[in-house]
Amino acid sequence: MIRFIVSALLLGTFFQGNGLSVAEEEPLDLPYPLVYPPQALPFIDRWFSPTWEVLPSKNDLSAVIGYQTPVKSQQRRGICSVFSALGIYEALLNKAYKLPLDFSENYLAFIVSSKIQTNALSGTTAPQNFLGVRFRGLIEEHSWPYEGEDWLAFSLSAAEEDQREKTCGALTGNRKKLCFKVHRDPYQADPFVREARVVAQRYRTQSVEAVVVGNILEVKRRLLQNEPLLLELTFFYGAWNHRQMWDVGLGEPNSDLWNQGKVGIPTAADMTASRLKPAGHSIVIVGYDDEKRIYQFKNSWGTEGFGQESDLLGPGTTPGYGTIPYDYAHAHGTFYRVRY
Repeated sequence: MIRFIVSALLLGTFFQGNGLSVAEEEPLDLPYPLVYPPQALPFIDRWFSPTWEVLPSKNDLSAVIGYQTPVKSQQRRGICSVFSALGIYEALLNKAYKLPLDFSENYLAFIVSSKIQTNALSGTTAPQNFLGVRFRGLIEEHSWPYEGEDWLAFSLSAAEEDQREKTCGALTGNRKKLCFKVHRDPYQADPFVREARVVAQRYRTQSVEAVVVGNILEVKRRLLQNEPLLLELTFFYGAWNHRQMWDVGLGEPNSDLWNQGKVGIPTAADMTASRLKPAGHSIVIVGYDDEKRIYQFKNSWGTEGFGQESDLLGPGTTPGYGTIPYDYAHAHGTFYRVRY
């Protein structure tokens, strides 16, 4: 902890002279195993606070959102868990030290996918992402700007295809797939990555980790302390009114609910159909409302698609944010807080 505070006080000098340079699709993360198994049964009231402990019916949403960095877009890459991990970490550091940091998603995705994971094509989890921070640190966004194209896709432009082949084309097997995923060959000596790792030690802390929050009482307590939480969940196309509802036979999405950022409760048909194209998603929880039985959250799909008309703090105030029912979140997701 002392090492981290000293590092934080040295902000503004880390990257001087370091030499580093380098239509939103609402992508989903590839399926990943949840560390804390989601509930098999529908959400029930046992998740609520016991009668002898009465908490406010909602938290100070504006306070939690006030610590958040702007909504970002993961564009075509399915690395939502990296975006949510850095989103919550940036907010916590802003709250604790008044440091409005902007960390590089590219760097963390590279570190976790090449050094922490064993399956190159699976999605990452909150524990894996913060293990990456603990072992390899972080760099700021301007040092390794985000590259939003998915090199694992087949719909690349000629220029993107050319860059992909120049970078990864000579490789084979899982090494090639991993190179496509992180946009670099992690097994090749790379001066850029070597220098980035040296710089990243400035933001390295031995104590940071993701800790499961197992009940709604603790979720509320954290939010009442203006502490955002992570939620990793199974994705259901119908509940989200996602454009790929057509692909799994669920018909036409409701564009109004999509634009307002309102997620529903998955039906039995939705759960069955969504298993045809399984996916996961990761979001930052910023608030709760007992009257509406919903959580409010920050997403990573930009501000011009999902939630473009979100009004959590008034009409048009929170583009890129949304709401999700307690029933969905607790029955099919895992909550984490970040300890550091």
